Amino acid sequence: MKILWISHILPYPPISGVLQRSYNLIKEAAKENEVYLFAFNQKAWLPTKEDIIKAKKEFERFCKKVEVFALPSDKSKFARYKLIIQSFFSRTGYTVDWTQSKKMQIAINKFLENNQIDIIHCDTISLAEYV
Repeated sequence: MKILWISHILPYPPISGVLQRSYNLIKEAAKENEVYLFAFNQKAWLPTKEDIIKAKKEFERFCKKVEVFALPSDKSKFARYKLIIQSFFSRTGYTVDWTQSKKMQIAINKFLENNQIDIIHCDTISLAEYV
């Protein structure tokens, strides 16, 4: 099967909790399937470009495609605070607003136009907006 895996994190290195869970789920799914990973990078876990490159190379060992996107709220402290305040007035709430990215949406749309996918997996319900 061909699986589009949409994740709110690029789970590397798999050192604890959610990182281990996500990393191992993706790795195991890729043993029997073609996995196409579209993930957000959270600067708290992978702060440098070198960290992101290393993580991407790790996933490219078993995923057919790996695309990494910056979280818009990671641009600056101000962007995060702005998001928190906006979430009080949003119909969708913080977790959905936190993962809104036009770049990711465009990339997913383009990918789906050009590829037949059997399953789309979203790590969290807030990512369902991309489907």
